[in-house]
Amino acid sequence: MKKYKKRLLLACPLLLLISIGLAIGANALHQANRLSVKELDRASLKDGDTLGEYTILLVSVKVQVTIKNHQIVDIDLLQHLNGLGKPAEAIIPMIIEQQSLKIDTVSNATISSKCILKAVEAAVGEAYE
Repeated sequence: MKKYKKRLLLACPLLLLISIGLAIGANALHQANRLSVKELDRASLKDGDTLGEYTILLVSVKVQVTIKNHQIVDIDLLQHLNGLGKPAEAIIPMIIEQQSLKIDTVSNATISSKCILKAVEAAVGEAYE
């Protein structure tokens, strides 16, 4: 009986920490899903390199966007603290190819996907004439 009480005393804080972690993660996912991303106004983009960054909870992204002739020609991912969100990096070539930020997020990497899109949006926002 004494061992049972000890295990129960050890398990309660662990279960509490897991519950808090799940609640924080669910809140971050909800926050990411609510984010909207603006469409590019390519006609107003000026040439050059600009930086953008965005963070949601523990996911943080920093990018350098290169614009030439009113088009995004390169996106350099300078930082991506992502947990399990590395697959979201696949949207970078899609942004360049489609010249759009209206890209679907990557399944199971929603938060990282949104952070990448918002970081590019922030960088492009610095490039408007």
